[in-house]
Amino acid sequence: MAPFLGPTRAEVLATLHGPGAEKRLPLTVGRNTPAAIISVRDRRWMLRLLVLDEADVERRYQESLARGDGWMPEMQWGSLKEGAPLLEADSRWAHGP
Repeated sequence: MAPFLGPTRAEVLATLHGPGAEKRLPLTVGRNTPAAIISVRDRRWMLRLLVLDEADVERRYQESLARGDGWMPEMQWGSLKEGAPLLEADSRWAHGP
């Protein structure tokens, strides 16, 4: 599995500043591994860190080994869950365009 190559900072800003930005969300960001997600819920714009569900990782790891499959660190990405909002705003322009 290849490393996660999320959008660059410039690409994220272009997406958020462009027309119809809401339709392009959620947007996963990070470099080499998914780190956060930008989304809109109940008309609130949010940036949430992704957190690893350790119990789910262990379960999936054991299932993979039981099937005789290998395990690579990237396989943990399926166990990433959205954490509490790091940033929240009523508008994508809350801090100026």
